[in-house]
Amino acid sequence: MKDITERQKFEVEFKNNTKLWQITLDAISESIFLIDLNHKILQCNRATLNILGKSNYKEIIGHSCWELVHGTSEPVEWCPVKRMRESGQREIAIEKVNGRWAEISATPVFDDKGDLTGTVHVITDITSRKQIEDASRESEQQYRTILNSLNDPMHVVDKDLKIIFQNPAMAKWLDKLNVDSDLIGKNIFEKFPFLDYDKIYNEYSKIFRTGETLVTREINELFNRKVFTETLKIPIKSEGKVEQVITIMRDITEQKEAEQKLKDSEEKYRYLIENALEGVWVIDSKADTILVNPSMANILGYSVEEMIGKSIFSFMDENEVKITKLNLERRKKGLSEERDAQFTHKRGNKVYLRIRATPIFDSEGNYEGTYAFLADITQKMLAEQKLKESEERFRTLFEIAPASISVLDLDGNIILSNQKFCNLHGVKNPELLEGRKILEFIAEKDWSKLKEAMKKSLEGLPRGRNQYTMLKDNGTEFLAEAISSGIKNKKGEIIGLIGVAQDITERNIAEQKLKESEEKYSHLFKSSPYSIIIANMNGKVIDCNFLEDKITGYLKEEIIGKNMLDIPMFPKEYLPVVIKDFKTLLKGRIPKPNEVQIRKKNGILVWVQPTASIFKIEGESYIQIIMQEISERKISEEKLQESEEKFRTIAEQSFMGIIILQDGVFKYFNKQAAKMNGYSMEEIQNWNPYEFQKLIYPDDREFVMEQARKKQLGDPDVVTNYQYRVVKKNGEVIWVDNYSKTINYKGKPADFVMTIDINDKIKAEHRLKDSEEKYRLISENTDDLIVLYSEHGIVEYFNAETHSRVLGYSPEQLIDKTFRDALVHEDDREIAKIKSREGIKKGSFYYQFRLKHQNGKYFWFEVLGKTFTDSYNNKKILCISRNIDEKKSAEKKIRESEENFRTIAEQAFMGTLIIQNDRMAYMNNALLQIFDFSQEEINNWKKDDLLKLIHPEDLQYLREYRQRIRDGESDIKPYYSYRVFTKYGKIKWIDQFSRPIIYRGKPAELVTIMDITEKKKAEQELVKLNSLKSELLRRTSHELKTPLVSIKGFSDLLLTVHKEKLDDYVLATIHEIRLGCERLESLIQDILRTSELESESVELKKSEEDLSFLIKLCVKELQGLIRLRNHEINLDIHDKLITSFEPDQIHLVISNLLNNAIKYTPPNGKIEVKSAITDNSILISIHDNGIGITNEEKKRLFSQFGKIERYGQGLDIISDGSGLGLYITKKIVELHGGKIGVKSKGRNKGSIFYFTLPVTNEK
Repeated sequence: MKDITERQKFEVEFKNNTKLWQITLDAISESIFLIDLNHKILQCNRATLNILGKSNYKEIIGHSCWELVHGTSEPVEWCPVKRMRESGQREIAIEKVNGRWAEISATPVFDDKGDLTGTVHVITDITSRKQIEDASRESEQQYRTILNSLNDPMHVVDKDLKIIFQNPAMAKWLDKLNVDSDLIGKNIFEKFPFLDYDKIYNEYSKIFRTGETLVTREINELFNRKVFTETLKIPIKSEGKVEQVITIMRDITEQKEAEQKLKDSEEKYRYLIENALEGVWVIDSKADTILVNPSMANILGYSVEEMIGKSIFSFMDENEVKITKLNLERRKKGLSEERDAQFTHKRGNKVYLRIRATPIFDSEGNYEGTYAFLADITQKMLAEQKLKESEERFRTLFEIAPASISVLDLDGNIILSNQKFCNLHGVKNPELLEGRKILEFIAEKDWSKLKEAMKKSLEGLPRGRNQYTMLKDNGTEFLAEAISSGIKNKKGEIIGLIGVAQDITERNIAEQKLKESEEKYSHLFKSSPYSIIIANMNGKVIDCNFLEDKITGYLKEEIIGKNMLDIPMFPKEYLPVVIKDFKTLLKGRIPKPNEVQIRKKNGILVWVQPTASIFKIEGESYIQIIMQEISERKISEEKLQESEEKFRTIAEQSFMGIIILQDGVFKYFNKQAAKMNGYSMEEIQNWNPYEFQKLIYPDDREFVMEQARKKQLGDPDVVTNYQYRVVKKNGEVIWVDNYSKTINYKGKPADFVMTIDINDKIKAEHRLKDSEEKYRLISENTDDLIVLYSEHGIVEYFNAETHSRVLGYSPEQLIDKTFRDALVHEDDREIAKIKSREGIKKGSFYYQFRLKHQNGKYFWFEVLGKTFTDSYNNKKILCISRNIDEKKSAEKKIRESEENFRTIAEQAFMGTLIIQNDRMAYMNNALLQIFDFSQEEINNWKKDDLLKLIHPEDLQYLREYRQRIRDGESDIKPYYSYRVFTKYGKIKWIDQFSRPIIYRGKPAELVTIMDITEKKKAEQELVKLNSLKSELLRRTSHELKTPLVSIKGFSDLLLTVHKEKLDDYVLATIHEIRLGCERLESLIQDILRTSELESESVELKKSEEDLSFLIKLCVKELQGLIRLRNHEINLDIHDKLITSFEPDQIHLVISNLLNNAIKYTPPNGKIEVKSAITDNSILISIHDNGIGITNEEKKRLFSQFGKIERYGQGLDIISDGSGLGLYITKKIVELHGGKIGVKSKGRNKGSIFYFTLPVTNEK
């Protein structure tokens, strides 16, 4: 029989390719037809029937194109066919055809000689693209209208951070802040130099890089005023990339100031919680965390910030959550509890806590939450748990071991076994084996072998693996391998045996299956459908697989024994090819298959494809030649080539890219495909398999490659038409429309691909989408309600998400106009209608009204509306409503506050004055009485008029004081005292307090004045009395010193000269008299020093000294007292602390503080001296673990005679002194410009005394 499969296959391919052109045309949505030189239509596609309104091809083929397209017998002026004839190249026109927009092109078709033979005429419907472009312009107009209507300041920046757009609200806000509002074309940092460059630059960089919307808050200093803003930055994308950023700002300065006041009021409470040693946890009624202290966070391994806001249940497992929910129900009933609970640490481990929980109720008895104190008991719980776990380990390992394990006593009885041992011997469970002999499960023939192995194990000899015939419980035998070893106790004595066994039956079966496959393939040589010749390495034929060769026509006897080259079947022109292949074989290489012609015995030439190879038999090499006749295939290929030539002519003239893809290679592609991708024909021809995928945009590559793979394999489950992006050689990304299908190309499936450049269409769609996205982003990210109405009041758009968020209703409810109208407060409906009607006539309107929230409350909104006309000349109304409920509430509170202020001010004894824009905005009656003026007399006064009332000697001081305030100096009084003149010239002393405020929405200064004339007189009298007191103390002290010197001198005389004449009692009495003199002398010295310091006549003799040296000196001087009290003293100070001070005075300060620490710390205490350097000062602190100081004691500590009595309190301290030491110390430190203070947590918790000295260098 003759195999005709190959011929039939190529005939089918020939027919398919004949239809390929028509299939290609019909698959394209554009109208395409071929025109000859007489303008007659030769061929067209199905889309042409649709666009020309015809039902069959006969109505089109043979007719003139002007007749069918234009309805004329001659071409119109704009006809691209007419222009193409004149220019000789492709021409395009865009016009309306049958009421729809179309792109019409005419491409010339040339023959091989370059002569014009016809035209490819394409009509593309671009109506949708035109509509998209119109919609894009309309969307852009709406977008700008919304931006200009926003009440919030807004501007748009490009990638260079240049401002390309700003709305009127932006200009108005900048004018309010006295900042130039001309922004267009300027860089934001050029116009706003006060911005934090790094922060703002990084924010915009992140938005351009990630495309994420960003909400931030900023603080900027403008003209000595902090301005707080909340900023929304929205990216504007084009073709997936961020090109611009919309920045919408909201001034939240007043809100931030209110928040700061609230924050200050919470600090005291927070301090107590944060310093608690055990965990503190407060949750609200929903079990969400509202407060934890650092101790609690540390127990669970979190920071405080990580825990705040999270449910308490997120720190527990499911079981503990159930228990806690039940207990929280008890809290709601007012019940407290103490219990142990299990929490989860951040690392995942369990933490056990003991909880004392108490409910929290508000003033009306409503449950608000729970606060709890928690102690960590994890270590205790873990110790108990480890004890249980250790008991389970051995049994778990024993049970899960993959081998059969048994434990025997010294007599071979089974005392323990695992389930694997039971399975191996067919026993149900280990309990059934206990007490049985191991020999019951070993064949009797192997008992001696087992006993010998057990004996060696008991003697501790080296172990070995043995094979045994073992028994199942039912007597079945099986082959197994086993090993045993002795079990030793703590003394090293063997007390039993452990054995491990494994069934090896299956291992012995696998070795018998490798000898049965050699005879299966011996018949293939004789039954092959091809002619096979076997020759030796000299070319002599020794065998063949045929009696009469169906290809060559020779008999087997005519071939065997002859040299292949002696058989007259190779024409002369093919002999070099045959000889070359033979030489290649002799070199041990396999030649490539060739297609050659041979001459049959009857003289007829036939095409064959010979394949040669070398094989060995018993070490000797042979040549095998297999010949396949391919004559019919060659004839089919010639026909196919003619068909492809026709297709190629049409494809090369096409405006579409046409590609045949097979095995990952472009088997064919036309010039348009190369041009569309930006590569030359030569570059594409040299591509490796699948290198073409670099043309596909990365995000589209997986899908496109999968479709190409399926079509090359002939898979029917494919998508034939889709769009994707192409990356051209120059990096440009374009969109293409792809139509592809599986075809048979040269005997194999291939992907036939047609692509059309649709980049302009996609760009138009993207512009529309970007415009709508900008519109949506702005409207949905603002808190303003935006509604777009038609001229007849129909809602065409509203920002549904914002409406739902602000009003609480679903979008479906808000679409209903009746429902929306019913939300307006009944008292506001009429004014809303009137204002809207008037506004539509004028072009804009504004009013305020109330809307009902889903929770039943009404909220105030302000409405800004305006009208505009779209690109279709339709009138539209845009309404933007903003929630001003807080503003209304704030205005009400301000009015109430101002009324309260006015009431208080008018009843106050102090004078109150508000200065705004250098004019008197308000003054109360008390102020008028101080200066003896009436209201009418000062109604039009300015600030300069007030300055005239100030005493000339105090005016300069006042100006300097106010300048120090403006410069931000610290440590200055919040008020100042000075003299003024009344209307009648009388001099009065006043105290003035002033601070900046916002009065009626604008900056102002609030001035409070108090008449202190009488107080000043009393102070002057007090100064006189104080001077007298100091003088009296000084003189009294001097007078006391005279007899004191005599008493002390005579005491010393008696104790030295007459000591032998006196008994012990008299000597002790005299010694007490001498100690009393010393104490009195010290007291007099302190009084004199106090008097000197109070007189304010002390002049410090400062010099540049080393404070570290002075501290070390003081410590050395007090070593005797330190050793007496057995204290440990440590110095943690800098090597050098150079500053300016009077050494004697600071020596007294350090000695006093060290003396107190030593005396008021019980024996065996610890004292530490530390130093620190801050911005402008040196800090010295003395720490002790002594008796501590209570809050009441701190109040008296630095006052005159502020000594705190310690007698009778059972404290092992030295309590002496005058009570003036710390007072003198404080005065000396303050004279040096420093500060002194004390810290202590209370009785028996130690103290820290510290003082500072300014860092100065005085030469």
